[in-house]
Amino acid sequence: LHPSHLIQLRCLVVQSIKHPNVVNYKGHALIEDPIKLLVIGMDLVVGQSYDKYLERNGALPWESAAKDFTQLVEGMGAVHAKGILHRDLKPGCSLPFQRLF
Repeated sequence: LHPSHLIQLRCLVVQSIKHPNVVNYKGHALIEDPIKLLVIGMDLVVGQSYDKYLERNGALPWESAAKDFTQLVEGMGAVHAKGILHRDLKPGCSLPFQRLF
């Protein structure tokens, strides 16, 4: 497959993920002038990442941590069900969020 076709296919898979704990894909554009650049649109998410929260506030109470981790695992389950593996899952890539749009 041509790389641009592969990008299209991957974006279609990402677009099909619908889960309350996964940020929604909105669209993408491949810009090729003057350099190749892939731009991906996602829902606007407000809040701070867990690594920043933990830096500022210390450890979460275990009940909160268990609830948040359960939500994270459920979201990743929806992603994995589509055959996608998140290769950089860490506190800096996850956050409690409120959807604005």
